[in-house]
Amino acid sequence: MKPSALPLLPLGLVITAAALPVASAQAACVTLVTDTAPPVDTPVDYGDVGYGEQSATGSLPSIQSGLNRVKALATTGETATDTTAAVGSASNLTDPACLAESFGAPLAAQGLVGTRRMLDQTLAQLAQRRAAPHAATGTTLYGFSSDQSRREGGLPDTGNQALRVSRSDITLGADYRFNNQWVAGSAIGFGAPRLRWAGNSTRIDGKSVHLTSYGSYSPTPESYVAVALGVESNRYLLLDSSVTGAAASSKGVNWGLSVSAGHDFGFGNWGLSPYVRLDDVHTRVGAFSGAGGINKGHSNAVSAGTQLQTQVPTSWGVFAPHARVELTRVTNWRLSGQSALTYAAGAGVLPINNPAQIDRQFGVVGIGASAVLQRGVTLFTDYDTGFAQKDVSSWRFTLGVRTEL
Repeated sequence: MKPSALPLLPLGLVITAAALPVASAQAACVTLVTDTAPPVDTPVDYGDVGYGEQSATGSLPSIQSGLNRVKALATTGETATDTTAAVGSASNLTDPACLAESFGAPLAAQGLVGTRRMLDQTLAQLAQRRAAPHAATGTTLYGFSSDQSRREGGLPDTGNQALRVSRSDITLGADYRFNNQWVAGSAIGFGAPRLRWAGNSTRIDGKSVHLTSYGSYSPTPESYVAVALGVESNRYLLLDSSVTGAAASSKGVNWGLSVSAGHDFGFGNWGLSPYVRLDDVHTRVGAFSGAGGINKGHSNAVSAGTQLQTQVPTSWGVFAPHARVELTRVTNWRLSGQSALTYAAGAGVLPINNPAQIDRQFGVVGIGASAVLQRGVTLFTDYDTGFAQKDVSSWRFTLGVRTEL
């Protein structure tokens, strides 16, 4: 061996070691393509359609039942013909390790987004209660339901399938106002997250339980600092019309912390409340059916916004509409695990945007109103939608009631 070749050995070992996780991950999802599937506009299953090939007729090659095809070849001693190609399947429903690779990183990414939205909603409602008429001290009970939807991908020039994430939640909570300076409370919520891919029968349905605790301190009558802590436990089921029952299941947990500070400027019955907020959120998605790796996520963001509100006295109480605009900059977005590594290497097994690459600057605009009735009862509603985030659209609607004891 030439002396000049010796320094290359460590580098070659490092490159080989770094490639092993991706290679082993891809091996979990390799299946056989043997015939032509229906046109791409026909709903199909990720377990039946490969994503890496497309014929001149605009049809995708289909994948025969993975295990059955492999078993048949092993039993008969046949070899694959020249019409058979090996590609990474988007999801082999018979292989939990493949499922972990396929869905782990997308679920982790949505866990980060959902946790930030949960904390944002907690602090936004706390600010709205501060702006609406309220008692100086005492306990407030409340409950609300919310529906939200988020669509990612699907632009014609990307070739990616659109992912739609929707969820419905019911939340019950209580807080106590000690005086004009201190407020503290907690809430419990039950949610149903759902993930759907356009033109595909494979879907993920989930059930979640989330807990939040929050507090607010007002050093002056016009200023405040608020903190919210949240944790959410999720159970995900992978479902498909061609499979009886759930193909696989996984569990996940999300948690995070948000801190906001703001100041209220009053102009008669009108108020303007600019604020800033810092978010720190984490997620952990377990392996599917005990196979495959664990995927984790961590994100930080800073937001700045303002809320405009007014109060209109009526014969039945006070009507208090509000409007809010907020700009967010994601300062850190990190996914780790086998699935995240596969997508980062450009070998993702789903035809979707890389979950590790997002548009880090975006905004939210919202409108809503509170109707303060007699005997301390308040009805409230809120609607917000995202803007200026590439290849993403989102909205959330909330309707609830609270009462002062």
